[in-house]
Amino acid sequence: MSAKCPCSDSHVPLIKKMADKYKDFKFAVIHSNLDETKADSQKYFKKAAFNFDVIQDVKTQIADQFEAYKTPHAFILNPNGEIIYQGGVTNSSHAPAADEFFLENALNEINSGKAVSTPEGRTLGCVILRESEIK
Repeated sequence: MSAKCPCSDSHVPLIKKMADKYKDFKFAVIHSNLDETKADSQKYFKKAAFNFDVIQDVKTQIADQFEAYKTPHAFILNPNGEIIYQGGVTNSSHAPAADEFFLENALNEINSGKAVSTPEGRTLGCVILRESEIK
């Protein structure tokens, strides 16, 4: 997630709603953008009032490990730590305009004991800036 990306911001209410609905899943937000100041990101995430952990990704180590490219980029891991879904939360960079809900569909399938039928959804949003990209 990003403190300044409008795409990411538009998904906050939806992600919070999913975290409330899917209590058997552990949600966390990873903040990886190195071009956002610590003060700005802390202020933003405090205002967003997520009811789960917000993790500061020092030097984009987590984003690099998961090959996250844009915000929001969602991942579902199975109990063995394997990625069983990755990609966009929805099919829109502006969540209220979405008509496909990739992350929620995957969570529903898992809850029903099914395999995730769409293990990868297109990620739309702002690029996660790495140290080498900041000028």
